[in-house]
Amino acid sequence: TEVAGPVLKGGVMLDSLLVLEEGDPISGPGVPAGTAWEYFQAADVTDDDRLVVNGWVPDPLDPSDDVMLVASYDVLPDGTLGADPAILRVEGEALDQGVVEWMPTNADQGWAANGAGQLLHVVGYEGVGGFGGPAGIVLDGVTLALDDAPSLVPGRDWRLDAWKDQVDLADTGHWAFRARVDGGYDGLDALVHDGVLLALEETPVPGFPGMEYRRL
Repeated sequence: TEVAGPVLKGGVMLDSLLVLEEGDPISGPGVPAGTAWEYFQAADVTDDDRLVVNGWVPDPLDPSDDVMLVASYDVLPDGTLGADPAILRVEGEALDQGVVEWMPTNADQGWAANGAGQLLHVVGYEGVGGFGGPAGIVLDGVTLALDDAPSLVPGRDWRLDAWKDQVDLADTGHWAFRARVDGGYDGLDALVHDGVLLALEETPVPGFPGMEYRRL
């Protein structure tokens, strides 16, 4: 939301309470002392009432630039936030497939978090040139799917779209995502749950002879 004043600035509201504003400090591992939120991208509330926020802060290596991070806050009984959020991800972190160069996080897709501090989301790994690395779908620090790498469908590689792939994560730790593999006219959507392929476009629907998944 935007906060009225001499200069409009972004904020995060929880129910009817303004709990974060641009310029509010944020601290935690990988975040230098004195860092403040520059602007917000999205926020969500987990099933056990933690507030997870993603947005941008100044790049500690280049103050003229910024980096995205994802932070998880305790919500106190009075509706305000705890002072020390858990930092779930910061651009520039090294994961199992390389350094996270960018996080194409959209407000309504591309990431999911739970109260246990887990984060399932899309990243862009570092590569040659602007946005040159492959996209990946990552749970905590483990890459579940990597663009141009073999998928769960034999003989087909992942064709990830960082702006369209959708993910979900439950507080129980179960997870799911929808992403594309190569094939068809411009790729085939696949639905994966806890590492198991549940459905693939243009393949038969189990238990329904003569029917196939046309669109997921």
